[in-house]
Amino acid sequence: MPTKGSGYIAKSITCKNGSVLVWDNDNWKVEVKKLETYDTCNVDFTLDDLVYNFDYNGTNGSDGSVQEFTAPVSGKYVLEVWGAQGGIASSTYIGGYGGYSTGIVSLTKGEKLYIVVGGKGTNNSTLETIPGGYNGGGNGSGSANLVYSSSGGGATHIGKASGLLNTLSNNISDIIIVAGGGGGTSFQTGPYSGNGGSGGGYIGNNGTNTQSDYVYGSGGSQTAGGSSGGGSKVNNEDRGLNGSFGQGGNGQHYSGGYADIFYLFGSDYPGYTSNNNVTNAFAVRPVISLKSNVFWKSGDGSADNPFEIYTE
Repeated sequence: MPTKGSGYIAKSITCKNGSVLVWDNDNWKVEVKKLETYDTCNVDFTLDDLVYNFDYNGTNGSDGSVQEFTAPVSGKYVLEVWGAQGGIASSTYIGGYGGYSTGIVSLTKGEKLYIVVGGKGTNNSTLETIPGGYNGGGNGSGSANLVYSSSGGGATHIGKASGLLNTLSNNISDIIIVAGGGGGTSFQTGPYSGNGGSGGGYIGNNGTNTQSDYVYGSGGSQTAGGSSGGGSKVNNEDRGLNGSFGQGGNGQHYSGGYADIFYLFGSDYPGYTSNNNVTNAFAVRPVISLKSNVFWKSGDGSADNPFEIYTE
Protein backbone atom coordinates (compact mmCIF):
# COMPACT_ATOMS: atom_id res chain seq x y z
CA MET A 1 0.00 0.00 0.00
CA PRO A 2 1.36 3.47 -0.82
CA THR A 3 2.30 5.67 2.10
CA LYS A 4 1.04 9.13 2.96
CA GLY A 5 2.82 11.84 0.99
CA SER A 6 3.96 9.49 -1.78
CA GLY A 7 1.82 11.26 -4.40
CA TYR A 8 -1.10 8.82 -4.34
CA ILE A 9 -4.73 9.23 -3.32
CA ALA A 10 -7.49 6.70 -2.82
CA LYS A 11 -9.78 6.87 -5.85
CA SER A 12 -12.45 4.47 -4.62
CA ILE A 13 -13.25 1.68 -2.16
CA THR A 14 -15.43 -1.24 -3.28
CA CYS A 15 -16.80 -3.92 -0.94
CA LYS A 16 -18.27 -7.28 -1.99
CA ASN A 17 -21.10 -7.43 0.55
CA GLY A 18 -22.26 -3.83 0.61
CA SER A 19 -20.13 -2.21 3.31
CA VAL A 20 -19.51 1.51 2.79
CA LEU A 21 -15.99 2.80 3.49
CA VAL A 22 -14.53 6.23 2.73
CA TRP A 23 -10.80 6.95 2.58
CA ASP A 24 -9.51 10.12 4.28
CA ASN A 25 -6.58 11.21 2.08
CA ASP A 26 -5.52 14.00 4.44
CA ASN A 27 -5.17 11.75 7.51
CA TRP A 28 -4.46 8.58 5.48
CA LYS A 29 -7.06 6.36 7.14
CA VAL A 30 -10.36 4.71 6.36
CA GLU A 31 -13.72 5.86 7.71
CA VAL A 32 -16.41 3.21 8.09
CA LYS A 33 -19.88 4.45 7.16
CA LYS A 34 -21.57 1.06 7.01
CA LEU A 35 -20.13 -2.34 7.93
CA GLU A 36 -21.59 -5.75 7.21
CA THR A 37 -20.81 -8.73 9.44
CA TYR A 38 -18.20 -10.07 7.03
CA ASP A 39 -16.90 -8.26 4.00
CA THR A 40 -13.90 -7.93 1.71
CA CYS A 41 -13.03 -4.47 0.42
CA ASN A 42 -10.59 -3.21 -2.19
CA VAL A 43 -8.98 0.26 -2.12
CA ASP A 44 -8.04 1.65 -5.53
CA PHE A 45 -5.05 4.00 -5.21
CA THR A 46 -4.07 6.29 -8.06
CA LEU A 47 -1.57 9.09 -8.63
CA ASP A 48 -3.03 12.47 -7.71
CA ASP A 49 -3.43 14.26 -11.05
CA LEU A 50 -5.14 17.37 -9.70
CA VAL A 51 -3.71 20.67 -10.90
CA TYR A 52 -3.56 23.68 -8.60
CA ASN A 53 -2.90 27.15 -9.97
CA PHE A 54 -0.83 29.51 -7.86
CA ASP A 55 -1.63 32.96 -9.19
CA TYR A 56 1.36 35.27 -9.16
CA ASN A 57 0.33 38.59 -7.67
CA GLY A 58 2.23 40.78 -10.13
CA THR A 59 5.06 42.14 -8.00
CA ASN A 60 8.43 42.51 -9.69
CA GLY A 61 10.20 42.89 -6.37
CA SER A 62 9.78 46.64 -6.02
CA ASP A 63 6.39 47.20 -4.42
CA GLY A 64 7.00 45.31 -1.19
CA SER A 65 4.17 42.82 -1.49
CA VAL A 66 4.54 39.31 -0.12
CA GLN A 67 3.00 36.36 -1.87
CA GLU A 68 1.27 33.62 0.12
CA PHE A 69 0.91 29.98 -0.80
CA THR A 70 -1.40 27.63 1.11
CA ALA A 71 -0.70 23.92 0.73
CA PRO A 72 -3.77 22.35 -0.91
CA VAL A 73 -2.91 18.85 0.32
CA SER A 74 -0.42 17.27 2.69
CA GLY A 75 2.76 16.01 1.10
CA LYS A 76 6.30 16.77 0.02
CA TYR A 77 6.86 19.99 -1.89
CA VAL A 78 9.76 20.84 -4.15
CA LEU A 79 10.82 24.48 -3.87
CA GLU A 80 12.91 26.34 -6.44
CA VAL A 81 14.01 29.95 -6.14
CA TRP A 82 16.12 32.37 -8.20
CA GLY A 83 17.79 35.52 -6.88
CA ALA A 84 17.78 38.74 -8.89
CA GLN A 85 20.69 40.07 -10.93
CA GLY A 86 22.69 43.13 -9.88
CA GLY A 87 22.52 46.32 -11.91
CA ILE A 88 25.09 47.51 -14.45
CA ALA A 89 27.13 50.69 -14.58
CA SER A 90 28.36 50.22 -18.16
CA SER A 91 27.65 47.87 -21.06
CA THR A 92 31.04 46.22 -20.55
CA TYR A 93 30.79 45.30 -16.88
CA ILE A 94 27.66 43.44 -15.88
CA GLY A 95 25.91 42.90 -12.60
CA GLY A 96 26.38 39.59 -10.83
CA TYR A 97 23.86 36.88 -11.63
CA GLY A 98 21.34 35.73 -9.08
CA GLY A 99 21.77 32.37 -7.37
CA TYR A 100 19.51 29.32 -7.65
CA SER A 101 18.35 26.92 -4.96
CA THR A 102 16.06 23.91 -4.75
CA GLY A 103 15.04 21.59 -1.95
CA ILE A 104 12.17 19.42 -0.67
CA VAL A 105 10.04 20.18 2.38
CA SER A 106 7.00 18.43 3.92
CA LEU A 107 3.86 20.51 4.40
CA THR A 108 0.47 19.71 5.87
CA LYS A 109 -2.78 20.76 4.27
CA GLY A 110 -3.54 24.41 5.03
CA GLU A 111 0.03 25.30 6.00
CA LYS A 112 1.14 28.67 4.63
CA LEU A 113 4.37 29.71 2.98
CA TYR A 114 5.42 33.30 2.44
CA ILE A 115 7.38 34.19 -0.70
CA VAL A 116 9.42 37.36 -1.11
CA VAL A 117 10.72 37.91 -4.64
CA GLY A 118 14.03 39.71 -5.00
CA GLY A 119 14.14 42.86 -7.12
CA LYS A 120 16.75 43.45 -9.82
CA GLY A 121 19.55 45.88 -9.02
CA THR A 122 19.23 49.34 -10.58
CA ASN A 123 21.52 50.44 -13.40
CA ASN A 124 23.38 53.68 -12.76
CA SER A 125 25.28 56.31 -14.75
CA THR A 126 24.46 59.30 -12.53
CA LEU A 127 25.74 60.96 -9.35
CA GLU A 128 22.63 59.92 -7.44
CA THR A 129 22.31 57.27 -4.75
CA ILE A 130 20.11 54.50 -6.12
CA PRO A 131 18.26 51.86 -4.11
CA GLY A 132 19.22 48.22 -4.04
CA GLY A 133 16.96 45.48 -5.32
CA TYR A 134 14.03 44.59 -3.07
CA ASN A 135 14.87 42.15 -0.28
CA GLY A 136 18.45 42.93 0.55
CA GLY A 137 20.24 44.40 -2.45
CA GLY A 138 22.86 47.03 -1.54
CA ASN A 139 22.53 50.62 -2.75
CA GLY A 140 24.66 52.14 -5.50
CA SER A 141 25.85 55.72 -6.00
CA GLY A 142 28.04 58.03 -8.07
CA SER A 143 30.63 60.74 -7.47
CA ALA A 144 31.89 63.96 -9.03
CA ASN A 145 34.88 62.00 -10.36
CA LEU A 146 32.48 60.32 -12.80
CA VAL A 147 32.59 57.05 -10.92
CA TYR A 148 29.31 55.15 -10.98
CA SER A 149 28.17 52.10 -9.07
CA SER A 150 24.99 50.16 -9.68
CA SER A 151 23.00 48.52 -6.91
CA GLY A 152 22.89 44.85 -5.98
CA GLY A 153 20.05 42.44 -6.67
CA GLY A 154 17.75 41.20 -3.93
CA ALA A 155 17.31 37.66 -2.66
CA THR A 156 14.26 35.51 -3.28
CA HIS A 157 13.23 33.46 -0.27
CA ILE A 158 10.43 31.24 0.98
CA GLY A 159 9.66 30.91 4.66
CA LYS A 160 7.05 30.11 7.26
CA ALA A 161 7.07 33.69 8.55
CA SER A 162 6.32 36.86 6.61
CA GLY A 163 9.01 39.51 6.30
CA LEU A 164 12.13 40.62 4.50
CA LEU A 165 15.14 38.38 4.92
CA ASN A 166 17.03 40.88 7.06
CA THR A 167 14.18 40.89 9.60
CA LEU A 168 14.37 37.14 10.18
CA SER A 169 17.86 36.85 11.69
CA ASN A 170 16.31 35.84 15.03
CA ASN A 171 13.87 33.43 13.36
CA ILE A 172 16.20 31.42 11.16
CA SER A 173 14.13 28.27 11.71
CA ASP A 174 11.28 29.97 9.82
CA ILE A 175 13.47 30.43 6.72
CA ILE A 176 13.13 27.45 4.37
CA ILE A 177 15.09 28.39 1.27
CA VAL A 178 16.89 31.42 -0.18
CA ALA A 179 18.69 32.30 -3.40
CA GLY A 180 20.94 35.33 -3.06
CA GLY A 181 21.00 38.26 -5.45
CA GLY A 182 23.97 39.29 -7.57
CA GLY A 183 26.32 42.17 -6.81
CA GLY A 184 26.28 45.52 -8.59
CA THR A 185 29.15 46.90 -10.70
CA SER A 186 31.44 49.90 -10.53
CA PHE A 187 32.58 51.90 -13.55
CA GLN A 188 35.14 54.64 -14.08
CA THR A 189 36.72 55.81 -17.31
CA GLY A 190 40.03 54.00 -17.55
CA PRO A 191 40.99 50.60 -16.13
CA TYR A 192 39.16 50.83 -12.82
CA SER A 193 35.92 48.93 -13.38
CA GLY A 194 34.73 45.49 -12.40
CA ASN A 195 31.91 42.97 -12.56
CA GLY A 196 29.56 42.16 -9.73
CA GLY A 197 29.90 38.77 -8.06
CA SER A 198 27.19 36.15 -8.60
CA GLY A 199 24.96 35.00 -5.78
CA GLY A 200 24.62 31.33 -4.96
CA GLY A 201 26.41 28.34 -3.55
CA TYR A 202 27.43 27.97 0.08
CA ILE A 203 29.25 31.29 -0.30
CA GLY A 204 28.50 33.90 -2.97
CA ASN A 205 31.10 34.58 -5.66
CA ASN A 206 33.61 37.40 -5.28
CA GLY A 207 33.49 40.41 -7.57
CA THR A 208 36.26 41.21 -10.05
CA ASN A 209 38.41 44.24 -10.74
CA THR A 210 40.96 45.42 -13.28
CA GLN A 211 43.59 46.90 -10.94
CA SER A 212 45.72 44.87 -8.54
CA ASP A 213 45.89 47.69 -5.99
CA TYR A 214 42.10 47.72 -5.58
CA VAL A 215 40.40 45.00 -3.56
CA TYR A 216 37.29 43.35 -4.96
CA GLY A 217 34.21 42.74 -2.84
CA SER A 218 33.73 39.27 -1.40
CA GLY A 219 30.66 37.07 -1.56
CA GLY A 220 28.24 36.71 1.33
CA SER A 221 28.03 33.55 3.42
CA GLN A 222 25.13 31.67 5.00
CA THR A 223 25.06 34.03 7.97
CA ALA A 224 26.62 37.31 6.83
CA GLY A 225 26.75 39.70 3.90
CA GLY A 226 29.83 40.20 1.75
CA SER A 227 32.72 42.51 2.61
CA SER A 228 33.24 45.86 0.92
CA GLY A 229 36.57 45.21 -0.75
CA GLY A 230 39.09 47.17 1.26
CA GLY A 231 37.12 49.04 3.90
CA SER A 232 35.00 52.17 3.70
CA LYS A 233 37.93 54.26 2.40
CA VAL A 234 40.92 53.34 0.23
CA ASN A 235 43.39 55.98 -0.98
CA ASN A 236 41.06 58.56 0.60
CA GLU A 237 38.25 57.49 -1.72
CA ASP A 238 34.92 56.13 -0.52
CA ARG A 239 34.47 52.40 -0.93
CA GLY A 240 31.56 50.10 -0.24
CA LEU A 241 30.18 49.14 3.15
CA ASN A 242 30.08 45.60 4.47
CA GLY A 243 26.83 43.69 4.29
CA SER A 244 24.97 41.93 7.10
CA PHE A 245 22.55 39.03 7.45
CA GLY A 246 20.02 39.31 4.64
CA GLN A 247 21.31 42.70 3.50
CA GLY A 248 24.00 43.53 0.96
CA GLY A 249 26.44 46.35 1.70
CA ASN A 250 25.94 49.73 0.01
CA GLY A 251 28.25 50.80 -2.78
CA GLN A 252 30.03 54.14 -2.36
CA HIS A 253 31.10 55.46 -5.78
CA TYR A 254 33.97 53.03 -6.28
CA SER A 255 32.13 49.85 -5.34
CA GLY A 256 28.87 48.38 -6.54
CA GLY A 257 26.10 47.36 -4.16
CA TYR A 258 26.86 43.88 -2.92
CA ALA A 259 24.85 40.74 -3.25
CA ASP A 260 22.54 39.35 -0.63
CA ILE A 261 23.39 35.98 0.89
CA PHE A 262 22.42 32.56 -0.40
CA TYR A 263 20.79 30.22 2.07
CA LEU A 264 19.19 26.80 2.24
CA PHE A 265 17.61 25.73 5.51
CA GLY A 266 15.12 23.27 6.90
CA SER A 267 14.81 20.99 3.89
CA ASP A 268 13.77 17.39 4.40
CA TYR A 269 16.22 16.24 1.76
CA PRO A 270 19.60 17.58 0.64
CA GLY A 271 18.99 20.56 -1.61
CA TYR A 272 20.90 21.55 -4.72
CA THR A 273 22.66 24.87 -4.82
CA SER A 274 24.20 26.58 -7.80
CA ASN A 275 25.46 29.88 -9.15
CA ASN A 276 25.06 29.00 -12.81
CA ASN A 277 24.66 32.54 -14.11
CA VAL A 278 20.91 32.93 -13.85
CA THR A 279 20.18 36.15 -15.71
CA ASN A 280 16.99 37.77 -14.45
CA ALA A 281 15.78 40.63 -16.59
CA PHE A 282 13.08 41.01 -13.98
CA ALA A 283 12.95 39.31 -10.62
CA VAL A 284 12.33 35.72 -11.65
CA ARG A 285 9.60 34.14 -9.62
CA PRO A 286 9.95 31.00 -7.52
CA VAL A 287 8.29 27.77 -8.58
CA ILE A 288 6.55 25.53 -6.07
CA SER A 289 5.22 22.08 -6.88
CA LEU A 290 4.00 19.06 -4.98
CA LYS A 291 5.05 15.90 -6.75
CA SER A 292 6.08 12.30 -6.55
CA ASN A 293 7.68 12.39 -9.99
CA VAL A 294 9.07 15.87 -10.35
CA PHE A 295 7.49 18.09 -12.97
CA TRP A 296 7.43 21.85 -12.83
CA LYS A 297 6.47 24.75 -14.98
CA SER A 298 7.15 28.44 -14.56
CA GLY A 299 6.47 31.67 -16.39
CA ASP A 300 8.97 33.51 -18.58
CA GLY A 301 10.36 35.90 -15.96
CA SER A 302 7.92 38.70 -16.64
CA ALA A 303 5.56 39.94 -13.97
CA ASP A 304 2.15 38.93 -15.29
CA ASN A 305 2.06 35.16 -15.81
CA PRO A 306 0.68 32.81 -13.13
CA PHE A 307 2.49 29.94 -11.52
CA GLU A 308 1.12 26.47 -11.85
CA ILE A 309 1.49 23.86 -9.13
CA TYR A 310 1.12 20.23 -10.13
CA THR A 311 0.43 17.21 -7.98
CA GLU A 312 0.95 13.84 -9.58
